[in-house]
Amino acid sequence: MGKQKKREMSSQKVQSSDDPKLPHLQKCAQSSQRPVQILIPSAVYTSLNFLSSDECKAWINFAECEGFEQLSSPQTSMYAHRECGRISRTSFRTADELFQRMKFMIDQIMKEVEFSKDEDYKPVSCHSNIRIYKYEKGMSFGPHYDGSEKISRYRGGNTEITVLIYLSSCGGGSTRFHLPKRGKKKNDEGIAFQPQEGALLMHLHGDRCLEHEADPVRHGVKYVLRTDIVFALDQL
Repeated sequence: MGKQKKREMSSQKVQSSDDPKLPHLQKCAQSSQRPVQILIPSAVYTSLNFLSSDECKAWINFAECEGFEQLSSPQTSMYAHRECGRISRTSFRTADELFQRMKFMIDQIMKEVEFSKDEDYKPVSCHSNIRIYKYEKGMSFGPHYDGSEKISRYRGGNTEITVLIYLSSCGGGSTRFHLPKRGKKKNDEGIAFQPQEGALLMHLHGDRCLEHEADPVRHGVKYVLRTDIVFALDQL
């Protein structure tokens, strides 16, 4: 039997009602003009300056005022090691604001990846489960895969793409992707993206997910805003 894939621990304390306290995104003209970098073809995409510095600071201030749940999960046969702070809130408003601004990158991904033979299966929203992570010096997240989640709000709803928005820059803390083994060799160093304030990273997950990890933070603090892109046939 092959080596078992370690996955992200999914149990979270999620606020059930729509949280009105989450920061609003500022109206941003010409979002479609932002350049998209293909970090790994048909797998990982990035774009700089997705959020402004003021928007990043507003999210960090919100998170620090709310307070973080501290995670310290040891590595097991099923789950990767993880140490960080986490906040989970529900906001359909925030999900829609994020989705509208990141359509430029979603459109780019859709040109390169076929998610379904059914033409009605398409991106409809961001996941309303809005998460904020805080990685301080020495904290990391071991190699793992992100699973897809069924979304009951939509007919045939599933998450297909992980969304990471970096709210701060830091030393270390790269998000590192490992390509599949070719023969006996493995790309051990992987392909890394260094956190930059305001940068957006998307990567396919579920069956298409590449093994990836978060390197230890060397200095500074890494704050990350996390959601997912929801695909569906239509809204229920």
